Amino acid sequence: HPNSKKTWAVHYDTPKALFEACDELGVGKIIQISALGIEACDVPYATSKLAAENFLKTIKTPSVILRPSLVVGRGAYGGTALFRGLAGLPYFTPIPGDGQQMFQPILLEDLSKAICHLVEMPFEGCRIYSAVGPERITMKSILSTLRAWLGFPASKVIYIPRSLIRWVSKLGDWIPYSSTNSTSYEMMQQSNIATENETQAFHERIGF
Repeated sequence: HPNSKKTWAVHYDTPKALFEACDELGVGKIIQISALGIEACDVPYATSKLAAENFLKTIKTPSVILRPSLVVGRGAYGGTALFRGLAGLPYFTPIPGDGQQMFQPILLEDLSKAICHLVEMPFEGCRIYSAVGPERITMKSILSTLRAWLGFPASKVIYIPRSLIRWVSKLGDWIPYSSTNSTSYEMMQQSNIATENETQAFHERIGF
């Protein structure tokens, strides 16, 4: 079952202690991996992430906050685990709501490359970048693309009412390590894209 206290311990208390230690020791730079869309969501995952960002802005050590959209890679889990699970079902593909929620995926390898570039760059103060790829894509397209990537044939698409998904996600809260839970549901309901200016600023900064 989602535990707000544990979520805050992982996403706020621990980073806060690390940031304070870095500040004391005179570390040259901090790079924090946050998440896109946390300002518009009130689940503990989002609010604790945002609180960690706000604390990071108060210390003197230069920092960069990266807010990725959906991170895609063979070793990437979290939100993509839910998408892979939906895409891999036999015979049909369930689409949450109308499937038109927008994402701006970034490859895990590209995110890692961006971090390596940012480590080498001089910074002052705290900078925030939306770590996104160049293409906006709907949830429906993501699921069909993932299904093909997994090697499965095309399937019948079934649109699932959000009320039913909310009910299933609440059941998933009680299943250990379930990718279908209230947090993933709430984060999935909103579009997860950056503005054109935010996208351009990130790409220009990392140089690719």
